Amino acid sequence: NFVGPYYSRSSQVGSSSPIADPAIRRISTILQFISDFAPQVILTTPPAQGLEIGVDFGYLLFSLATAFPQIDWHGLEHASRKFISDPNYRRLFEKYNCKLHLTDVVSQPLPYADNSCSIVTFSEVLEHISPDRVPALIREIYRVLRPGGWLIISSPNLVCSINRIKILAGKSILEPVDAFLKEGDTYGHIRLYTAEEFTAMAKRCGYIIRHIRYENILSWNWYSNSLLKDILYRIIWLLEGPVRLFTDRISDTWYAVLQKEADRTGS
Repeated sequence: NFVGPYYSRSSQVGSSSPIADPAIRRISTILQFISDFAPQVILTTPPAQGLEIGVDFGYLLFSLATAFPQIDWHGLEHASRKFISDPNYRRLFEKYNCKLHLTDVVSQPLPYADNSCSIVTFSEVLEHISPDRVPALIREIYRVLRPGGWLIISSPNLVCSINRIKILAGKSILEPVDAFLKEGDTYGHIRLYTAEEFTAMAKRCGYIIRHIRYENILSWNWYSNSLLKDILYRIIWLLEGPVRLFTDRISDTWYAVLQKEADRTGS
């Protein structure tokens, strides 16, 4: 359950203070996936290249770099993010030996050669991308992955129980329209998916699906800024318990572990 330092937008400095429980659980799961599915990547000599798409404040990237320092970690972020120019943000990349590249992954190719990355993480980014651009981006990730390389993705679950309740209540499960008009920042949630929906598309792009997991990361210990929302969530959380004995597809987050087919020599 290790989570490394990250950039704190509240204090504008590098921080190692506790972060929200959902982020800790998500990062811990991704770290475990790398250990379970890609141990050979960790031990590669010379060091394998790892890439995180959508660094944000570094919750995941700096944890990856600290947990797996043998890997040469790179991070991509959109140039419009307001915190990009903060010197403290840049210093964290130097401190944890990570390389930052500014790229609009929706309109630009990934700045890496074919077959250059052994592992790519794509966590909580998919839902921010226009659906018409998703297949092209997933194919672009496939291009930069080495044969046998890994893509690990997480995203909010379209059909989780909370979203079902919102729809029954006449509420939207996406961001308000004016959230797309924020100047100098990236878009909110544009489109949500189920794991099966996404992996069906990924198969058409050439990936092998190695693992799918649904998980409730908004745990009992998580608190929002609304007491009413917290009470409601805990009621839903309790009611979900018996249902999850039969299906986990009502959980709020899904993960998928995908692999690019190895070449004929097995490399």
